[in-house]
Parts: sequence; structure tokens; C-alpha cells
Amino acid sequence: YRAGVEAAAKGDWGRSAYLLKKALQGNLTPKQQEIATITLANAYFNDKDFENAALNYEEFLQLYPASPKAREALFRLGVCYLNLTKGPQWDVTFAKKAYEIFKEYLKKYPNGPEVEKAKLYAKIAKKILAEHELYVGGTYDMLHKFTASIQRYSDAQKRFGSVEAPDRLFYLLGRAYYYTPIQSKEEIERL
Repeated sequence: YRAGVEAAAKGDWGRSAYLLKKALQGNLTPKQQEIATITLANAYFNDKDFENAALNYEEFLQLYPASPKAREALFRLGVCYLNLTKGPQWDVTFAKKAYEIFKEYLKKYPNGPEVEKAKLYAKIAKKILAEHELYVGGTYDMLHKFTASIQRYSDAQKRFGSVEAPDRLFYLLGRAYYYTPIQSKEEIERL
């Protein structure tokens, strides 16, 4: 346990993670378990292993929600999720989780030291979610499924109007409405 905490203090994240993982399988006092769990999560985080960091921050927050380190763990959990997001053209589950975590952080810790960063990261996560909706809408456009793209663009306008340029949304919506008769004609001809 001590060697793992000392390795973390020296910035040897890989060694720290290895030692703390082993220590957590042994008999530690409750305070040592708390310190080992957060230090392990931080070691993964600092080593940019965001998947393992997220798992350990989640565990820490479940086990120690009243800990003085819970604020930092919650913020870093959101950062992990944001870093696990590949982009708007991929699955955006992690972006959704990041957005929710940052909203929770801002609600629980309105005067926390990371408030400005949390607001910025929440906005970035929301922008990724908006871009995903537009990406799916664009895919429907390419497939000439304009009624489906209208639904996506309308949804993006309602949910993400604060982070997406209104001109772009209106343009995409207008274009989809313009081409809807083409979709209707193609559907009729196919029958």
C-alpha cells in the first residue's frame, strides 16, 4: 500500500497502479482503502488510461460519496468520459455521460475550483451530441430519407440550439423540407 502511494507521489503511475491494485485485494483499513482507491484512479488518469480511471472513479464515488476527494473524483470522471468519446460520427454514450457528470458537478459544487472548466467541458460534450444528431441527419439526407432528417434536425434545434449555429440548423431543416417532395416521388415510383 505505502509503496503504491509513494510511487504515485513520485509520478510513477504504472508502478503505483500495479501496487495499489494488489494492495486493495489485501487487508487495508477503511481509510487506507479510500486513499488507495482514489490514488489508483488518479494513477490511471495521469497515465491517460481513461477507461480504467473512469471505472475506479465510479467505484470511489459509490463507496465514498462524502469523501473530501469526491469533488475532484466527480470532475475527473467527467474528463475521463470526455476523453473516451471518439467523436460525433461514433457512439456518443460517453459524451452523454460526460455531459451528465459535468451538470451534476455544477449542481453539487457551484463554487468548486473546476467550475469554469466544468462549464466548458459540458459545452464541449453538448456540442458533440449536437454534431452527432446532425451527422445522423446528414446520413438520412444522403439516403434521401428527408422526413427522418427533418426529425433529427428539429430535435437538434430544440435540444442543442445553445451550442449549434442557428443559421446552420435552419439551413439543414430548410434543405430537408425542400427535398421532401423528391422523397415522396421516389417512394411512389418504387410502389
